[in-house]
Amino acid sequence: MSLVDLLSLLIVTKSWDRFYDAGGVWAVLLACLLLLIPFAVAGWLAYRCTAWNATVQGRCAKPRSGPFQRCELSTHSHAAQFVTAPEVAAAVSLIVGIAGLWLFFTAR
Repeated sequence: MSLVDLLSLLIVTKSWDRFYDAGGVWAVLLACLLLLIPFAVAGWLAYRCTAWNATVQGRCAKPRSGPFQRCELSTHSHAAQFVTAPEVAAAVSLIVGIAGLWLFFTAR
């Protein structure tokens, strides 16, 4: 099992314990979706290179070669453009997701 599978299993079982009696399966599904949406948004925003092109295209849309890496163009490196707005939004979304999970698992 991977860490993502284990975390998903923990979220579902904890949601089941908390929300099944009050709202049934739909409440459990809603709780799981609300907890996992920030991670999906962060992944979606971080999937493509978002450096600004000097052309009509606007932002670059090439897939990233790896985490925290932009595409192979030298003008899109972090030295040329340290951070972009979608990267900041992805980081904020990741922090919101982690905070949501922390609150979910620690609240009584």
